[in-house]
Amino acid sequence: MKTLSIIIVSYNCKEYLLDCLNSIFSHPPKTAELELIVVDNASSDGTVDAIREDYPRVKLVPNEENLGFAAGCNIGFEHSTGEYVLFLNPDVVVNETSFDPLISFLDKTPDAGAVIGSMVDADGEPVPNVRIVPTVFDLLISRKSFIAWLPSLGKIRDKRLAIPRGVAEIEAGGGGYLLVRSELYRRVGMMDTRFFLFVEDIDLSVRIREAGYKIYYLPDARIIHHWGGSTRKHMTRSIWYHHISLFRFFQKYRHLRFPTDVIWFSFTVSHFLLWLITNRLLRIARR
Repeated sequence: MKTLSIIIVSYNCKEYLLDCLNSIFSHPPKTAELELIVVDNASSDGTVDAIREDYPRVKLVPNEENLGFAAGCNIGFEHSTGEYVLFLNPDVVVNETSFDPLISFLDKTPDAGAVIGSMVDADGEPVPNVRIVPTVFDLLISRKSFIAWLPSLGKIRDKRLAIPRGVAEIEAGGGGYLLVRSELYRRVGMMDTRFFLFVEDIDLSVRIREAGYKIYYLPDARIIHHWGGSTRKHMTRSIWYHHISLFRFFQKYRHLRFPTDVIWFSFTVSHFLLWLITNRLLRIARR
């Protein structure tokens, strides 16, 4: 029987993580042996002590500083032994459909390098897990863009980001619930640590596809995701990381050079500041 290595990167989300671990041990995969690895990015909320005390079966890797999501995933991978590796967010709850359908799909689909399942929130509403490889136009019509209110652009955006109704090949998969062949993950170079948080999953998907494999979405595999549970406490910082990661993505794939990179970075900072100001004004208005 093959081994499934589940890698969870945590940062100050102890309660969510403990619920996640409980659900995994309550619903382990039936078609693979379970190896569970938690990489903690220097949490200050007692995460490490709680895992050591209550979950001796977990391979715990405590970092002395917050190295980011991509680096945490790579560290976890170096401690793994499974043929398949599943990157899983700490703020999720799994069930009996969460693992085996993904494993079975990779077993039966030779051209699949990676596969993601569907995410829903506590009310059963879909949570985005399908990613696109962004273009400049996608950034301009994104939900946080200053021109996103235009109805015509909103329709284009929603069509681009629509979640497939059935099994489908996709451009990229979200790193919070992503199953990858271990050999392929190492061969394409693992996650790029220049992306501290966000966009590393898109970059990985690009390189998997460049290696000749496809990324699939499988709706029959499902988890409950407390969306933003691991980032809500640090929302402004998270949005900043997202902006910087997008800049680095375009720098990597669009080969930005001076002075284009300076112009693009200025646009990135301006867009973040506009979001920050708008967000603060909305919060004041709600009081």
